[in-house]
Amino acid sequence: MSRKLSRPLGALALRASTFDGFVATSNSLQHRRLLYIAIIASLVILATVAIAFGYMAAAYPDQDWTALEVHNYSHVALALMVNVICALLAARLKGPMASRLRAAIVYALIVHLVLIIVLFGFRLYYSRTVIILGLFASLSLIALVTLVAEIYRPQRIGIMSQGLSLEVAPWLDHHVIPIDLSRHAPTDFDVVLVNWIEPLDQRSMAFITHAALSGGSVRHIPEYIEHRSGRVLPEHFKPSHATSDWLNPYTRTVKRMVDLSIVLLTLPVVLPIVGIAALLIRRQMGTPVFFVQERIGLGGRLFKIYKLRTMSQASAGKPEIATSTNDARISPLGNFLRRHRIDELPQFYNVLRGDMSLVGPRPEQPGLTRRYQETMSAFRYRNMLPPGITGWSQVKAGYAADEVETLEKLMHDLYYVKHANFLLDVWIMAKTVATVVRGRGAR
Repeated sequence: MSRKLSRPLGALALRASTFDGFVATSNSLQHRRLLYIAIIASLVILATVAIAFGYMAAAYPDQDWTALEVHNYSHVALALMVNVICALLAARLKGPMASRLRAAIVYALIVHLVLIIVLFGFRLYYSRTVIILGLFASLSLIALVTLVAEIYRPQRIGIMSQGLSLEVAPWLDHHVIPIDLSRHAPTDFDVVLVNWIEPLDQRSMAFITHAALSGGSVRHIPEYIEHRSGRVLPEHFKPSHATSDWLNPYTRTVKRMVDLSIVLLTLPVVLPIVGIAALLIRRQMGTPVFFVQERIGLGGRLFKIYKLRTMSQASAGKPEIATSTNDARISPLGNFLRRHRIDELPQFYNVLRGDMSLVGPRPEQPGLTRRYQETMSAFRYRNMLPPGITGWSQVKAGYAADEVETLEKLMHDLYYVKHANFLLDVWIMAKTVATVVRGRGAR
């Protein structure tokens, strides 16, 4: 990593927790585990009671339950015991949610097969209704337990800290525990984080192998950071990583058609809003009404972006600077327009022209782009996709006024370049609409 890039990363490290700061204490972890156990126990008890009534109502709908024989209750009790076993197995599994759910389904099928063998082998009384319902009850219960575990279970995450850079450490979760090979066992962790780029000794490799065989998840540190934070660290991004669907010409054509359709459908609402805002700007701030500025687009191409003017005009020859919080140049009317993103609506014209998309990295000024590329070489990768009115970095990090904030936005932009797809675009647009309604995050 270059010395220039390390400076803003170092500043971010000062704002974040240090490596020692994210080591979890045993007391807090124990409290979280006790809470998770209490939630699972309550869930299993309540589900067992509900399933028991369901079995009785389905198997013996027209009978007096007090007049049933012991073997009737025994079969229901046996089915409930199987349900509880399946739920407890699902609660104890480790690893990613999808793999835990698959394993839990396999275990449930095996347990129910054993139940059927016992019933037939010992010629015990059984109800076909209870057997069929029991399997569906187990599958539903393990799915619910797996979801609850994903939300509430405190995963014990260990990290092989060999070769871990100080720049990476602040982006890891605070409860990540450095692995001590002399004190920890492979089964102690649900997730083991490894930097595969750095060489590992045989003892560390044996630990990682046993952790994977015991059902734990072994994750590459940069990949884990991406998954948890929605960021890609610049030093971990390469042009070959930009394999998202939006780089495919066919998909780009579909994205373009979606952009045009949304813009044309919303024009009857957008045009009156822009017209009223333009009249208010002319009355309070005079002309010009629109703010026109050169920005960097797809592949580094220059284009002119159009916005409603919200600030006092800059003096001729004044250097380009980013907008800061409570910027004195913003008028009261401009503050309202920015808060509800009304000033961005003229960029629909840029979308119609093909300069921009609805979703993508925000286009930057040429002067700022050159400056950022000198300190952050990965900044140029933002231009691998068309710029957008809104984007992943906009909804996750907001605006940027300095190199530290710009670096944070860049990491989100790199994540979008790497993972962009239709569903992510839909989520970003929905999040943007919610932000516009609330009027938050503007500068």
